[in-house]
Amino acid sequence: MTDRTRLRSTRPTGSGWTLGGRRGKRLAALAVAGAAAVAVPATAFAAAPQGSSAPVPTASAKHPVHGCSAASFPTVQRDVEAQLSVRSAALGALRTEVDAASSLTASDRSALLAALSATSSTIGQLSSGVGSATTCAQLGTVERAMVRTRVFGVVTPKVRLTVAADRAGAAESVTATLEPFALQAIDAVASTGRNVSAAQAAYARATSEVTTATAATKGVAASVLAVSPTTTSDAKAVFGQARDSLRTARRDLTSARRDLRSIVVKLRAAG
Repeated sequence: MTDRTRLRSTRPTGSGWTLGGRRGKRLAALAVAGAAAVAVPATAFAAAPQGSSAPVPTASAKHPVHGCSAASFPTVQRDVEAQLSVRSAALGALRTEVDAASSLTASDRSALLAALSATSSTIGQLSSGVGSATTCAQLGTVERAMVRTRVFGVVTPKVRLTVAADRAGAAESVTATLEPFALQAIDAVASTGRNVSAAQAAYARATSEVTTATAATKGVAASVLAVSPTTTSDAKAVFGQARDSLRTARRDLTSARRDLRSIVVKLRAAG
């Protein structure tokens, strides 16, 4: 039986009140919507481009210019071109993720797209530069500039964590909309003289969990968006704190969803 069916079929006897009426249908629709929105995937907390098609540079190819000589120049040049291509592909994959993220706020989407566009432009210019390079020193200049773009150390987690923060915010909003309908259902059953203490306890837990989740994600997107490849502060620390906050929100939202959905079962069993 689906959650929607379960909510519609809950009909306490005696008073004529039914959770399968208009109020129950609204609660059911919101419960199903909340279940989808609350599911913030764990992959959103990863700093590396996990779970996407973006290629990851191998450790052996991170600094191809090291040991460059006249004899090895063509090989090193190809290696630098390959590393630039890896980053270009990663940026393209991140752009696709941003375009597909329906929960992103307009301002956050604009900020991410601007950052991706600027970084892509830099990578494109460097690709042109490596093609026209004729010395190892010129390749070294291109490589150092490429590393400074911090595609994997800053841009990737910046995009992933901002998307996750806005998704969590949307989930919090959807879950919060369930609360008044759940309370109405509890009050309706309580008015018939039944014991609704179990449902009330679940409701209290859910509201507390949503409050905790909302507090955890407050300001996360802004702090992450403030990090740039040229940021002098510890980007890793900012991203680590953001991940911890999002994990807290994910845990509490999952519990809130479970508690809100359990209210229907508890009301059915109310004696």
